[in-house]
Amino acid sequence: MNSHCPSRDNVLPTPRILFATNSERGQCGVFLATARALLCSNPHTDLHFASFAILQKDVEAISREALCEDPTATPIVFHSINAKTHTEVVTANIVASYGKAASFPTPAMTQSFSITTTMEAIRDICGFLLGWDGPEFMKLYDCLNDIIESVMPDLIIVDVLMTPAVTAAWNSGIPFSYLSPNSIKDAAGKSQSRFDLLFKYPALFSGFRYPVPWRLKPLNAFFVLYLLYRLLREPSLSTTKRFIEEKTGKPMKTLSDRGTDFACFKFFVSSLPEIDFPMSIPPYVVPCGPIIAEGPPIFEVDRQLAVWLSKGPTVYVNLGSLYKMSEERAEELAKALAETLTEVDKLQPDAPQMQVLWKLKKLGDYELAASGCTEYFYRLGDAPNNDRVRIVDWLVAPPISILRAGNIACSVHHGGANSYNEALLVEMLGIGLHGCRNTQPVFHSEELSRQLLRVLIGNGAKEMKMKALKLAAVCEQYGSGPKIAAEGILKLVAK
Repeated sequence: MNSHCPSRDNVLPTPRILFATNSERGQCGVFLATARALLCSNPHTDLHFASFAILQKDVEAISREALCEDPTATPIVFHSINAKTHTEVVTANIVASYGKAASFPTPAMTQSFSITTTMEAIRDICGFLLGWDGPEFMKLYDCLNDIIESVMPDLIIVDVLMTPAVTAAWNSGIPFSYLSPNSIKDAAGKSQSRFDLLFKYPALFSGFRYPVPWRLKPLNAFFVLYLLYRLLREPSLSTTKRFIEEKTGKPMKTLSDRGTDFACFKFFVSSLPEIDFPMSIPPYVVPCGPIIAEGPPIFEVDRQLAVWLSKGPTVYVNLGSLYKMSEERAEELAKALAETLTEVDKLQPDAPQMQVLWKLKKLGDYELAASGCTEYFYRLGDAPNNDRVRIVDWLVAPPISILRAGNIACSVHHGGANSYNEALLVEMLGIGLHGCRNTQPVFHSEELSRQLLRVLIGNGAKEMKMKALKLAAVCEQYGSGPKIAAEGILKLVAK
């Protein structure tokens, strides 16, 4: 592996960059946003995009936008990966372990946290996170190797959860860096003291607050050590690692491997110190702020939805692209939302009527009316022609366009990276509340509706809104996240 960046004499006048990413929205979103910003910063960048076929239309749309603004811009070259996606392999692994009806999240991740369920959830994530077994890994690895050899980029930007791409980048001899939608903590964890990692920051699936309370520090340390143990001893990981080493003669690399020995290596993250856990930030970590595509105004992409949103304050529910909700859970959430609307109507009878926009991905085939979900809303007099509550499986407008529409009173999300960045709704920052603190991650209507009411009309609601506006101003002062990432990438190529 090269231990230094290429000299200026070796860099082509037009920088050639290869992006390699998974196709899941939570991961590829930062790549799409940064690709657009790259072409804005330097329209003649020779940008290549390696991913799965489902992403090709999105990449082509970015090229069209760039060409509309500058007819001399260089279109992005898309390289389709002929292999199973991360979602496909993870789902197959879960089905193999839990049966045909199973999906992500696993059973342990949908039960109230306890020592047992946390340990089971850690075991599951360690077993399923890699996804690809040896043969599937090699199929993807070989495909990426072929793409790298044909493109011969000056720099490779890799999705940290696309382990075959991480390994291929390491083994290519070409400078590379990581781009992630995740937090500074995920990128800079190795640079923190062992004490802080064990006792200060909440362990995965613990549900503990930050900083971890003193009485829970020993248990938190146990969970952290158990996670490390599972990563080292997980049979599927060990088997795949041996398979890859036998086939390539080189070690498999994962997101825990940092290219800090290489002068060009950077880890671009979709966060800022002001909106993340307090910690020391090593030089290789580049906080960019939310790396989210600007998104067109809501009126341009969905005029009908824009008109509906303008009717009144709206609770926007979006639990991410992977989480599918069972009939039972959907009914419980519907009950919580209906209880919230009823109480708001009672306490603020003269205020504009509050609405609900709920993007629901179903687990299984069920009808909302038959399941009892709509029954709760009908009790509010929300007959179909009233249109106070909209439950949809797809929205044309991107989340950022909806959030910027002006009438979103509260965003309810699952805590994933992009939802965190789009809504910045976290207790630690004082701008939101955990919806199911007492029974997490399982929500119950009574607690969820109580927390919603605190955010919407509670005594601390105005203070939360003021803090949210201040943090939004901080992000604005830093500038565009995608632009910061794009300019950082172009600087690496220019070295």
